[in-house]
Amino acid sequence: SNFGVPTSRRWVNGFRQVAFAAFGCLSLGLLVYAPTVQYVFQRTQVFADVGGDAVTRILGLLVSITNGVCYVIVDRCSQSVGFVIKGHRDIFNLIGCVIIVGVNTVYNLAITCSAVQIAAAAPTGVQRLESSQVELDRMRVRETLGDSLWEVLVPSVLVVPYVGYVLLTYVFSWPTLLAY
Repeated sequence: SNFGVPTSRRWVNGFRQVAFAAFGCLSLGLLVYAPTVQYVFQRTQVFADVGGDAVTRILGLLVSITNGVCYVIVDRCSQSVGFVIKGHRDIFNLIGCVIIVGVNTVYNLAITCSAVQIAAAAPTGVQRLESSQVELDRMRVRETLGDSLWEVLVPSVLVVPYVGYVLLTYVFSWPTLLAY
């Protein structure tokens, strides 16, 4: 930290880094999230099935990698803001990562609920006259929604960021650590 830099310049740099992080994460997110939404909705409309196929799983993995890259962007920006105390940098990282996880969770929930509604509204050719059949359909929709949320959330929010963090922090830094 350079204490000779005026506070106003540090604030300007802070706003610039926040804008850079927001722009980087939004543009990267749009490049990955938009094709994923389009594919899932088209697949659901054609097959009336929300079960994941290989392409859906690969797109989910790509979304999780995108989230990891967004975490790195936020971390790099926190290093460039010019915080004097490390705790401030940690708070910046925490807020940025919570925003990324929140947006990802809302995205996953919205895409899953929409896909399940599209699949449930698809004509089946069978008249549903009995109330037990309606209850069975409701249970099937809830089960499908739970399975779809599990397929989308577990890899992208729970597994890949933590495994990727350990790999990047400890495994891939061994050469640097040994050279030190």
